[in-house]
Amino acid sequence: MATFNFVIAKFVPDLVKNEPVNVGVIVNDSASGKSFGRFVENFRTLGSRYPDSNINALKIMLDSYRGEYQTNDEYLKKLSKDSQFQLRFTEPNAIRSGIPSTALELLFEKYIGVESKPRKQILTKIQLRSMVTKGIEHYEFKKEWIEKRPKIKGRIGHFTFDYGFKNGKINDLIHTISFAGNAKTAYRDSKALAISVEDALCNDEHLTCTAIIHPPSNEKILREFYEPSLGYLKDKDCIVKDEDGIEPSLKKIKEKLLTH
Repeated sequence: MATFNFVIAKFVPDLVKNEPVNVGVIVNDSASGKSFGRFVENFRTLGSRYPDSNINALKIMLDSYRGEYQTNDEYLKKLSKDSQFQLRFTEPNAIRSGIPSTALELLFEKYIGVESKPRKQILTKIQLRSMVTKGIEHYEFKKEWIEKRPKIKGRIGHFTFDYGFKNGKINDLIHTISFAGNAKTAYRDSKALAISVEDALCNDEHLTCTAIIHPPSNEKILREFYEPSLGYLKDKDCIVKDEDGIEPSLKKIKEKLLTH
């Protein structure tokens, strides 16, 4: 578990009444030097509620903070002191979470009430593996680069990963885990994966393992099983991504393979 600082973005439609509306969250990860912004997307709702406000100008400003970008530790403090148009940011606060994306999702769900949050697609392990396969096809990996279901020996026996990538020997591994089904099974798989990654790195420090983890929709499961699992994996130097990280991860792996 790590601690991330965050601020809430507030839109003030009437400066006289001074009744701000939460419109987004920015989370800062000091370890990576990055910030992550997520904001409302349904501006029609805001426009219908506040017809006298320049919602288009608000959208342009929020888009400049949206997504992932490089920042420094003073970034959130600076934001909290600035006031642009009808947009303000709160003083920085802290949240403990496994990774920044999880913190962002929890904070957005807690603080942003302007629009209904769309239900995130539920993905099984089979579907995650299929997404990896499609990504491999998209980036046109050579057949000799791919080893399906490689077994890596460790203290708990042989752990079977979903995919290995090699140019001579295996340099990169990808494994998928979904918490959309049996959370206890996913939790055990995560712990076994963490131990196996630790053992594999002892034998080859240049080996890289990426875990593609799909979160649960239930907040209790998220706190009891999902976040501890992320903690185990990150402690063992496993790269943790959600399904949105599949294609960027494969692109990076292919670039490495082409340079060997």
